[in-house]
Amino acid sequence: NNRRPPFDDVRVRRGLALALDRQEIIDALLYGQGQIATSTVPPWHPLYPDDVEPLTRDLAGARQLLEEAGWTDTNGDGVLDNDGQPLEFELLTSDDALRRSVSEVIQAQLRDVGARANIRVTEFQTMLAAHRAREFDAVFTNWVLDNFQVASAPNALMHSANAAVENSANRSSVAIPELDALIERAAAATDQATAQQLWGDFTRLVQQTQPMTFMFWLNEMAGVRQEVEGVEMDPRGELRTIRDWSVR
Repeated sequence: NNRRPPFDDVRVRRGLALALDRQEIIDALLYGQGQIATSTVPPWHPLYPDDVEPLTRDLAGARQLLEEAGWTDTNGDGVLDNDGQPLEFELLTSDDALRRSVSEVIQAQLRDVGARANIRVTEFQTMLAAHRAREFDAVFTNWVLDNFQVASAPNALMHSANAAVENSANRSSVAIPELDALIERAAAATDQATAQQLWGDFTRLVQQTQPMTFMFWLNEMAGVRQEVEGVEMDPRGELRTIRDWSVR
């Protein structure tokens, strides 16, 4: 929630992002069936910026940013504090087994830089209501979107025009003018080279400012009986050749 401390400070958002080891989560909890995410643009999209590297875990860099933001461990209890307030927040998630497990790993990884995340697990609709109402510090959830409509998700999730609109998809109240401008310009681009450059700039700015921390893309998987032929899945998980299936 970009309007609530400590997440109203870009140094804290980026510092906490640098504390995360998303590859460890993919390997341990997804059995390797995922890819680190950098923004709303998936790595299999034609407009994905190949020159943008995902953030990797950097504990020294995380601690430096948090210290610059005024967070130090003045009493030696292992939790950073600032003006007497601990670096502590509630991490909301649903009772889905994977989300709970990922949240617990996030909690442990953030502890390594002196941040205390208190996990609150609720039934999905309860979590969703709090998320929509912006009644949360931080939330771990997922978003389902049509990856081929590359402009729709960033506009909905991060454009400031939706930051104060009740029940809008911009539930984190993201309001970064430079991000607005890139979303608008990229959405209006009429040739692929320009669009790819602009979405690359958008992704780099998301990496720098961390209005939300993108965790991973789940690999879409399906099981097919050996005698069914002609089955193909596109990157969205759509079985687009169903009209051509045959049984051997």
